[in-house]
Amino acid sequence: MLNNDVLRRTRYIFDFDDTRMIGVFAEAGETVTREQVSDWLKKDDDPAFQKCTDRTLAIFLNGLINACLLYSADAAEDPPRAPPRPPRSVKQHP
Repeated sequence: MLNNDVLRRTRYIFDFDDTRMIGVFAEAGETVTREQVSDWLKKDDDPAFQKCTDRTLAIFLNGLINACLLYSADAAEDPPRAPPRPPRSVKQHP
């Protein structure tokens, strides 16, 4: 399996568009272009196909981890609140 396959499958699993893929690289401190992402995701027999190196895949995975950690840290600071419960009805005894 090529690194490009891992990149394609990860994109599919998380339903990332090109902008989000670029953002994941940015989370690891790497700047990539839409053209680079597009070329890494092309089929192996496409003339514009570019091999995704081990370093490039490692940067992407680090960015994905950073993005997940950032998301979980934000979620921990501001947990979702449960909707308020309706008041219980109390039976009055005569």
